[in-house]
Amino acid sequence: MFIKYPKNLLYFTSGMLLTTACALIIFANEPFYTVYYDAPQLFKTLSPLVDQQAGGVIMKVVQEIVYGTMIECVFFN
Repeated sequence: MFIKYPKNLLYFTSGMLLTTACALIIFANEPFYTVYYDAPQLFKTLSPLVDQQAGGVIMKVVQEIVYGTMIECVFFN
């Protein structure tokens, strides 16, 4: 069924790739980039690792909102 609809396959794989990236960022044991260590921190209460993990969570939440909105638009049209 997915081969018949290449847009569906693209939609599904893009969601899988972004979910994987979010999981890697959220569950990391140390910050990925040294810029996190050297940069002045915007929020003094967050360590660089917690800041990176919060960014991963925000990225995943935004992904779900966008995908949910698109599914709703397709469903009601």
